[in-house]
Amino acid sequence: MAALLTIAEGKKDKNGDNKTVRYIKECEQMGIRILPPDINKSKDSWTPIRYDEPKDGYIGEIRFGLSSISGFSSKTVENILLGQPYDSVQELIEKTDPSKVDRTKIISLIKAGAFDSIDPNRNKLLREFLKNRNEDYSEIPERTNKSHIIQYERELLGMSISVRSRWETIEDGKENIQFTGHLLRIDPFIAKKTGIEHCRITLQTAEDEIQCMVFNREWMQFKPYAIVGMKVTFKGKKSDDKLLVNYIQIHSE
Repeated sequence: MAALLTIAEGKKDKNGDNKTVRYIKECEQMGIRILPPDINKSKDSWTPIRYDEPKDGYIGEIRFGLSSISGFSSKTVENILLGQPYDSVQELIEKTDPSKVDRTKIISLIKAGAFDSIDPNRNKLLREFLKNRNEDYSEIPERTNKSHIIQYERELLGMSISVRSRWETIEDGKENIQFTGHLLRIDPFIAKKTGIEHCRITLQTAEDEIQCMVFNREWMQFKPYAIVGMKVTFKGKKSDDKLLVNYIQIHSE
């Protein structure tokens, strides 16, 4: 699977979905734990770690390679690997070439969790890094919460690895689940076979962008009010990583 993950990097399947994300989910279903990148343990590509005996329900692990972090070139990765090991962000700065491991790359490493084994408070490391550069860090919270980790890892790794959002923990097929958020995208369409109008909606919650399907009956009632940015609560069933909506509540803000 580590080889498949390496081959799949940057590629999409026929549905336009990220192949790496799909393979990661398959690994977890097979009992293989996916680990985020680590500044001292990661290599250039995905690294398999076999267990002699199952641990916590897992039969092995695969660790993210540094080259899988968004925006990382082979030259950047080679320079980082050359200087391993590191005991701090400052040591990374001192031991690497700033033309290859620049400000953006260091911020990406911190956000992706590569320094978690040294200090798991990613926001603290970000604040210290910017402070040492005499840059403003006031907008970065002192503590790192679950939402920050999800946001950082999706931005740089394609999906959240260290923690799971509420949506990701819900089993496929579960009914009567509800989420509150804002309408990010509204995409009405006509079904080819029936000629009936339905709508695909992306709901932005605090943790996720949930793909929702609103079928004709609910859509016709909701359509006159649907505006991007409005706050709503959707209730329905999780199916194939989508929320099939059967109840809609509009919130006034």
